[in-house]
Amino acid sequence: QAVVGRRTDCRLLDTVIEQSRGNPFFVTETLLGLVHGGSIARQNGASRLTGSGEMRIGRRTAILHRIFQGRQSARQVAKVLAVLGRIEPSRLHLLRELTELSDEAIEVAFDGLVSDSILVQVDERGYEFSHPLVRATLYDDIGPVERRRLHREIAAWLMRRNDEALAHEATRHIAESAEPGDASAAAHLARAADGNVLIAPLTSAFW
Repeated sequence: QAVVGRRTDCRLLDTVIEQSRGNPFFVTETLLGLVHGGSIARQNGASRLTGSGEMRIGRRTAILHRIFQGRQSARQVAKVLAVLGRIEPSRLHLLRELTELSDEAIEVAFDGLVSDSILVQVDERGYEFSHPLVRATLYDDIGPVERRRLHREIAAWLMRRNDEALAHEATRHIAESAEPGDASAAAHLARAADGNVLIAPLTSAFW
């Protein structure tokens, strides 16, 4: 009722319950997706679901349609960021290698994601998604082949920097993109594991 501004009929409530499974974030996104899709009619002070009542607004569709409607560049950038997890503004040029967008389009898309609070600054340098469900939905929306390609190219970019910290950061991307039997990837993961033996207690103490 807070979203649609009127009383809701049982069929609409049942649809929202089915699609959201009680998650408040998905309740809102499902309703907004129905509203923008013209699937809610208002009559006599109440809101009701139109059509057969058998429609299914998927959670992925509701979220991505609502957030990125008409914003293809922002969606492209956000998908890559979903794979990265976090990014510093100084690394935005990496996005140029992973998308077909120009520097200007990437900067506009990134600033738009920040201004819309889809991305938030978590420390003095890094930005990440304000809601983990948005990142998870975007990540799941990437096909398995494309997802592996992005992880592989991110890992290669990090490894080319010849920096130990960045090589450690590349570990997750190597694990997600390496083919079975890749000896070099296995060796890198083993070295990362050995390094963690030394730093894990310090990291735990920090947290």
